[in-house]
Parts: sequence; structure tokens; C-alpha cells
Amino acid sequence: MIRRLALLGLLVAAMARGGAAHAATESALRFPVPGVAGPDIVTRLCMPDGGATTGLVLINHGTAGPAFRAALEPAGCAEEAVRYFLDRGHPVGLPLRRGHGVTGGEFTESSGPCADPDYAHAGQEAARDIGAALAGLLRRPDVPGLPALVIGHSAGGWGTLALAASDPPGVGGFVLFSPGRGGPGGVMDGMPGPRCAPERLLAAAARFGATARAPILLIHAANDRFFGPGFARRLQAAIEAAGGHARLTLAPASGEDGHGFLFAEGASAIWGPMLEGFPP
Repeated sequence: MIRRLALLGLLVAAMARGGAAHAATESALRFPVPGVAGPDIVTRLCMPDGGATTGLVLINHGTAGPAFRAALEPAGCAEEAVRYFLDRGHPVGLPLRRGHGVTGGEFTESSGPCADPDYAHAGQEAARDIGAALAGLLRRPDVPGLPALVIGHSAGGWGTLALAASDPPGVGGFVLFSPGRGGPGGVMDGMPGPRCAPERLLAAAARFGATARAPILLIHAANDRFFGPGFARRLQAAIEAAGGHARLTLAPASGEDGHGFLFAEGASAIWGPMLEGFPP
């Protein structure tokens, strides 16, 4: 369990890894969540040195147990995945949702008991926080008025899919790295999948896909032990059948568990080309 929580922490790791730091300007910002009396969403903004020249990239973390949530910090501007976008002129936003790190407050995106999960609620609560940070950053004069790319990993990917359902203005596309909820340990089509009521997760994905209008890109590593390729195919099919526009790209195996592929060392050389031409 400890190993799995650590892997889940790769979503937006607090620990800076090695590598040459690229020049960037960092700001710590706070954005209120409309209609919520809780804390503002603490967001790290990384700007390319000399200013941004293309659209915002918003990267959203996953989640785990209380200890993990309390200690979580946003990725630093020197992280490989962040540098990839900074090097291409993008400003990069890294929000901490309610119940995580210094944002604090109540953790509202629980899906409930494994026997009776409410995955739609979990996604919608995450989406409220992601949407607040997105809207706040898009209002800034130093963020170019170009279509944004919203990226999410694991539970952050699930919240990003829920956000796509609201068709927020200013977004050109959504990239979901191993999105899902329900915990690892289940099997779908002979591959790893959610342990808790996977069919409910697919039904919620279809619900979100029905009103999503911007294109969605799903990226799953071949050896993802949480949500493997079999589940990924069914997730894409559920979104598409409901009327959404989802494309699935399977990445090669990454380390011992590909669930942390987004932030794995050297992985941007693999997933970067997968983003080329997206959104169309």
C-alpha cells in the first residue's frame, strides 16, 4: 500500500528531481471557488523567462490517503513535465485542490464507500477547484489569450474529465493521463482496472462525455497497475458512445508501474510527441 501511494504521488510530486533548471518565473496565487465558503485554491504559476508566448497549460494532481493529501505540494517549475511546456512558451499552472497541502480545508471529492461509490460527485467536486484555478489564470494579463490545455493525472484526470463536461470557455482540449477513481486491484478484460464498481465509473464517464465538446486525449502506459489498457479502451468507448470526442493513445511500459508515467524521468520524450497536433 505504501508503494502504491508513493506511485500515486508521482502525479504532481512534491520532491524536485535532478536535471538542469530552465529559467522560469514562479508565482504563488490563490483563487476562490465560486459558491464555496472553503479555502482559496493555492496555485503555483510557472512563466517562461521573458514571458509566455502560447496558451496556458494547467496540470492537475491525483489523490490518496489523508497523510499524502496533507503533505502534497505542487510540482516545481524545474520538474521535467513542467519544463517541457515552459520550453515551448507555455505558462504552466499547478493548482492544489481543497483538502490537499497548503490549500487545506475539507476533502470534498471522496467517491464514498467502495460498495456504493458516487464517481460523478467526486469528479464534479474536483472539477470545481480545477475550474476556479483555470478561470483565474485565464484572466491574468500575462497569460496569452490562446486556447488552454488542461491536463490531469489519475484522480486529477477524472476531475479534468468532469470539467470537460461543463465545456469551459478558453480551453482547446483535455489530456487525461491514466484517469480514474475506485482504487487499484480490480480486473477488466484481463487487465488492471478499478476495484470498486468499475461499471459505475464507466457510466459516470459516459455522463461527462455526453456534454463535453472539446477533444479529449487519453494516455495510459501499457503497465499501468491502476487503470490498464483494457479499462482505458472501455473508458474511451464510453465517452465516445455518449457523444464525446476521445482518442486513446497507449504508451509503452514505464518503470515498475506506468501509473506515474506523466512525471516519470525521461517520459516527456515519449508523451511529448503524443501531444503534437493535439488539439487538432
